[in-house]
Amino acid sequence: MNNLKNFLMAIALGLGLLLFISCENWLEVDPPNDRLDRSVIFADSASASLTLAGIHNDMISSSSGFVTVLSSLAGLSAGELSYTLTNQDLMQFDQSNILADNATILRTWNNIYKHVYQCNSAMEGIEGADNIAPTAKSRLIGEARFMRALLYFHTVNCWGSIPLVTSSDYRVNEVIGRTPIDEIYEQIVTDLEYATQNMNDMYLASERARPNRLSAFALLARVYLFRQQWELAEQAATVVINSGLYSLEASPSDVFLKESNEVIWQMAPSTGNSAHTPAAGYLPINANDNSLPQFLINENLYQSFDPSDRRRADWIGIKSIGPHYYSIKYRVRSAPMSSRSEYTVMLRLAEQFLIRAEARAELGQLTPAIDDLNVIRARASIVDLPIGASTEQVLANVEAERYRELFADWGAHRWFDLKRKGRIDAVVGPLKGSNWKPTDAWWPIPLTQLLTNSNLVQNDGY
Repeated sequence: MNNLKNFLMAIALGLGLLLFISCENWLEVDPPNDRLDRSVIFADSASASLTLAGIHNDMISSSSGFVTVLSSLAGLSAGELSYTLTNQDLMQFDQSNILADNATILRTWNNIYKHVYQCNSAMEGIEGADNIAPTAKSRLIGEARFMRALLYFHTVNCWGSIPLVTSSDYRVNEVIGRTPIDEIYEQIVTDLEYATQNMNDMYLASERARPNRLSAFALLARVYLFRQQWELAEQAATVVINSGLYSLEASPSDVFLKESNEVIWQMAPSTGNSAHTPAAGYLPINANDNSLPQFLINENLYQSFDPSDRRRADWIGIKSIGPHYYSIKYRVRSAPMSSRSEYTVMLRLAEQFLIRAEARAELGQLTPAIDDLNVIRARASIVDLPIGASTEQVLANVEAERYRELFADWGAHRWFDLKRKGRIDAVVGPLKGSNWKPTDAWWPIPLTQLLTNSNLVQNDGY
């Protein structure tokens, strides 16, 4: 059985890699020949489910992949993180001096579109399969559409207008230009609404390692918040909060353990490679010497915590030389899968309370908004925000709590929040100094893509 599973997952990954023969150019490729593969991997619902598991594994297991890299890159761009080593690509993110030929930008872009292709191909294969029951088809397609929505949500918030690829037809994909941001969001919402209507609350993998219906509601709540659709954001977050499946951990130190009750969805690689721990870039090689991790936390973040805030002690490590601050949300720098206590948390309940607090404040529902905010503050052991605070005070406190609660979480929260709030120049500009330009809010389209596809146009400033 294990051999069959490995075979099916290998074929699933192979499908996604067909468009990446050059590894540098996802648009200019030979037509994929996957007819035989599809007849095998979509033979029934079990094999189709393994195909989706293979996509998950590819997303989490690549050391330069979407899950592994994107959040750190956004943290550097936002000034939330700083870089301590000498890789020139990463230094460009840290210094807000990214060039269009940055190899990390290209790899991240290519990996995202590889995963988009995998999702598109899986949807087409499942839809065309004769031996998968309609209900199972809809559920599996819902999962693929959820993953595609996740990919596009992050892509549109990093690059702005980007190509919206919704099929595996290379002839169409190789000439797609930039799609307006509103249209990309429409597709994201359509995908997530489909997922909420066709997935269910049961997890298809142990340890919440595959998304369920409530994962789709959680991401949809975030999308509605970004689109300023306050009522819909409040409603979607409430579905998750009131589901009864999740609860905040009493201690911040337990939030990121794989058994956490707070986790809505987490990604766990099926490989035994110890390098793919979420803490790999955030922890020092040796906590007892002067070695520094790859990424440090901005001192302004550390100082923003009240001294009594449990999150400061439980989530931030300190090197006395400097001093230097670093994230200890994840505490295992290297471990084989058999003994790993942490996976990469993609969605968690605390964010849903913060989403609902912000949406309620924008709707003028200040007392319920304060109640939601105080759920997060109570867990941190800091005083409640008093009832009677103004709308401006509540929203300012929500933004501050998002900064303190979600730093170094997977998902690029700070980078995206400052942009959607129109505060990117005011906040990041002083951190970056003379290097910062307003156009740095968007990353450059990789140069290779511009040379390949004449319909693509570069972002301003590059």
